[in-house]
Amino acid sequence: MSRHRKYIDYSLLQKVEEADIENVQSKLIKMLSDARKATGLSQRELAYKCGATQSEISRLENGKRSSFNLVLSVAAALQSQLLLVPEEKIKAVQAAVSGGKK
Repeated sequence: MSRHRKYIDYSLLQKVEEADIENVQSKLIKMLSDARKATGLSQRELAYKCGATQSEISRLENGKRSSFNLVLSVAAALQSQLLLVPEEKIKAVQAAVSGGKK
């Protein structure tokens, strides 16, 4: 399995209004699921790496209620980070993450 570092930018780079929370959550969940699949890990293998059960990973990926600690553990196990970016820094962070490409 190749090791890579991926930064999860799940559109918190936009102003999140309460009505958009569900959309942000579904984007984050999809990105975590995509990252798991890209690394070639099964749900069971990911669960082992982050100290969870396979059913907890399944519930998370299916949008069921999960703890934020589980989200952080999954991100860490996928060698990823969640970033909260102040609005005034968004463009600079986007440029840095994309290597200056848009």
